[in-house]
Amino acid sequence: METENCCLCNSSISNKHSEDMYTTKGVPESWQYDCPICGRVKYEDIALLEKICKDEILKIKARYYFSQNKKQAENLTRNNFEAILNNVPYPTSLLGKIKLVLDHYYRETKYLFHEITINIEQDYPLFFCRNTSELEDIIKYLYDNELILGPEYFIGETTFHLTPKGIGYIEELEHNPKSKQCFVAMWFSKNTENLYNKAIKPAIEGDPNKNPNDEVYGTGYSVRRIDEKQHINYITDELIKEIRHSKFIIADLTGNRGGVYYEAGFAFGLGLPVILTCHKDWQKELSKNCGCKRDGIHFDLQQKNILFWTDDPNDTEYSKYNLVEFKKALIARIGAVVGLNK
Repeated sequence: METENCCLCNSSISNKHSEDMYTTKGVPESWQYDCPICGRVKYEDIALLEKICKDEILKIKARYYFSQNKKQAENLTRNNFEAILNNVPYPTSLLGKIKLVLDHYYRETKYLFHEITINIEQDYPLFFCRNTSELEDIIKYLYDNELILGPEYFIGETTFHLTPKGIGYIEELEHNPKSKQCFVAMWFSKNTENLYNKAIKPAIEGDPNKNPNDEVYGTGYSVRRIDEKQHINYITDELIKEIRHSKFIIADLTGNRGGVYYEAGFAFGLGLPVILTCHKDWQKELSKNCGCKRDGIHFDLQQKNILFWTDDPNDTEYSKYNLVEFKKALIARIGAVVGLNK
């Protein structure tokens, strides 16, 4: 392997050196270099990097990983490289790559006919393309189908804008009535970990063809919680995109989190079914000994048919609202509102 070129993209590299760690035999344990396309590439040894580069998909994932994480990327070692690269959200189809490029134009567009620049020679790793030619072909496809508009011939930095047809196309893609996804909006806290792991997630992902008394019985949908998704975009953009992609959402009002109300309201506005849940102790306003108050469920939602739960075995109504009973009630509610995904 030519040491003056990046193994991942073949660009000229600079600042190649070993870090201040050596084995007992005096051999460097870690190397790094700076690449204009991939950023700072950090790896255990040349043999590992060559192994990654022999697998086209691993090479694309590594190029994306380093280019997006910049100098904060972890050092790839034989012990961690598979786990790190498996978490890279690689699109499984050509359509997935095309949608990534169109999504980029859509996400960056702030007003009609806003011109967005892509540097084809530098940005192709962002869209998991193998080389600049693949990104050029995708942009030409979008141009030929009148989804974007710009110069007919282009090279290097190129500027296009979304057409009304392109905006309509991606809006249609994002709101998919055939979706099998449930979006979960909730407070990310140790107070709700049991709720999600023991009730909500298994209720959504469980097998609807099993006996209803079976522990693995559920509704057969996939679950999406934004903290579990690998992405590099603004969190609000990802939230909106995932809600649009969903068939229905579950919004747990425990903790009175403003973000949960926002996500539930956005889904209501799209006409998506919204199933509301809440810890029973957060149902009503609570006065504390210090004289302050803790808000309960907002007045506008108090009249909704909310599913309540508790994971406190000392609660006097534990037998009614425990997570086992809550899971059963949630499965029944999903089945009644959107149907089981058999």
